[in-house]
Amino acid sequence: MAAQQPVTKPSGLAWRLVRDNLISETQAQRSIEEAQEKRLPFVQYLVETKILDGRQIAMAACQEFGARFLGDMIKRSSHVVLAMEMIYGRQQRILDEWMASRIDDEEFRQRIRY
Repeated sequence: MAAQQPVTKPSGLAWRLVRDNLISETQAQRSIEEAQEKRLPFVQYLVETKILDGRQIAMAACQEFGARFLGDMIKRSSHVVLAMEMIYGRQQRILDEWMASRIDDEEFRQRIRY
């Protein structure tokens, strides 16, 4: 009788993608195993095989690990403050320019009408 291979259960980012209904648990398991066989990082495999778009993966990763990071910071110190400033989607290009240091703070505020 041949020994069965252990089933690779999704965890970490793979589990987040399943929880967000971006891929099924079966697809995540299969992708993990195929990525390992091809010696590719999981995310690279998903993008190269067009299972998911890189932006979808990046958003899920940001939410998963960003929340965990903030939680860890709060456990270490009760003096953690998180501030968020919302902008409209149509202003994303302006934000990208500011983040890349192509425009200064004053021009950024002017262009988003802050």
